[in-house]
Amino acid sequence: MNGCRVLFLRHGETTWNAERRIQGTKDVPLTEAGMAQIRAVCGRLKDECRQPFAGIVTSPLRRARQSAELCGELLGVPVTESAWFRERSFGQLEGLTACEIRLRCGIPDVERIRDSSYGIEPLQTVTERIQSGLDWLRQAYGGRTVLVVTHGSVIKRIAEILGTPAGIIGNGCYREWLV
Repeated sequence: MNGCRVLFLRHGETTWNAERRIQGTKDVPLTEAGMAQIRAVCGRLKDECRQPFAGIVTSPLRRARQSAELCGELLGVPVTESAWFRERSFGQLEGLTACEIRLRCGIPDVERIRDSSYGIEPLQTVTERIQSGLDWLRQAYGGRTVLVVTHGSVIKRIAEILGTPAGIIGNGCYREWLV
């Protein structure tokens, strides 16, 4: 099976991003700044990508869907929704700021929680879901280029799965890998 070239794009900014709130599976819409981030990255993608995109795949969460739909419109590429690339559920911590989580719960980084504490989706479950999505991408887009619009922690997990840590991914930024 041929691999494919994948650009993993983090959705544009939301009000909760600006407030440093944990979104998880909450359906928070993009801000105007978030829409501008996506317009700007699409302009760069048009200029920099040598191959046209065979498709755009998006997380079903609103902020990612809005970003993907705008990309699809600007790049002239169809959009497909995939739950494999939705954000991790952060359970009872969703809606709290990083500071509130540190002070109330003593948790310095929610992404490092591996189990289901606080109703968080276990990291192993997240990894298996994302791995299934990567396998599907290889099969569906083998030998071609695809844009996947997803979430920061999903991109970080993909980087870890692929053995190339990505650090913090800003809103409207992307990382590229062969998968």
